[in-house]
Amino acid sequence: MLGVKGEHTIGERTAIIVEGHYDALIINALLGRQRIPAYSVTPAGGQLNLPLTALAQFSMRPDTTKIVIVTDGDTRPEMVRDRIRQSLHDATVPSGSIIETVVIDPDLETALGLPKRTRSHPNAREVTEQVGNLDLAALGASEPELRRLFHLLNVSR
Repeated sequence: MLGVKGEHTIGERTAIIVEGHYDALIINALLGRQRIPAYSVTPAGGQLNLPLTALAQFSMRPDTTKIVIVTDGDTRPEMVRDRIRQSLHDATVPSGSIIETVVIDPDLETALGLPKRTRSHPNAREVTEQVGNLDLAALGASEPELRRLFHLLNVSR
């Protein structure tokens, strides 16, 4: 099942694919809030590499059963979602695998309200502290894709 919306949250066989290093810091900080022990967060090195990086996870980590792709909408979220969906459409994935795509518009850091200083020079300690201070319930209430991301990552509590 590709791009299935549902009740599937993160688990020990979940791989999370993000655009870059800063996004990985943010996702790791979100996961750290709940002390989720088993997950993999991989930066793809850009939006165009997301589908290939996601599919490679099935080879690199054969126990992977779910992939969550997190990407920026860049003011055109439906086009971004469609491009990823099309890239994955004809791919061969293990039976029972799930690939979820979350498109945050315009980008994850803006939607979370992270300071511009942190964006230009990301520091793991600062990002963790800032993400730790976020009101996820309020952010999720105002942005449906953030709410969906928080649910998939099991950090909505």
